[in-house]
Amino acid sequence: MIHLFDLDIFYKDVLVVFGDVDTLKSDLYTYHDKSVIDRIVEGMGITPITLGKTTLSIEDGVFFVWMRNTPKTAHDIGFLVHELFHAVCAVMEMVGVEPSASSEEVYAYTIGFLTEQVLDKMDVISSCLGAESEQNRQESASRPS
Repeated sequence: MIHLFDLDIFYKDVLVVFGDVDTLKSDLYTYHDKSVIDRIVEGMGITPITLGKTTLSIEDGVFFVWMRNTPKTAHDIGFLVHELFHAVCAVMEMVGVEPSASSEEVYAYTIGFLTEQVLDKMDVISSCLGAESEQNRQESASRPS
């Protein structure tokens, strides 16, 4: 699953991809040259236990947040926000906004906005509710009557 999010106030976009490494590559091929994507993804140091990464290659014009799986739990959403924080920091650096007490609100609002957009547009909430329903069903089934 892939979606391009427009941070129009900063004239920047953030690409978010959920899926395995092959999905990541094939989705990115839509936006960039195959040889560039192959080089970048190979250089990310992805292992079988890597949950996700945020990658920025200014010289190649490649900027994305990747998670192996669509978030389904509170832990997964926490990890998503962690990766989105890296993306927001990269955007802020590109536009010259350094982290400080006086820029705290712009960071916070941007992280909140981007998180809300990802949860909504990539249908993460219903994914979480489905996982929660399945967990509740399994817990109910395992309880003695």
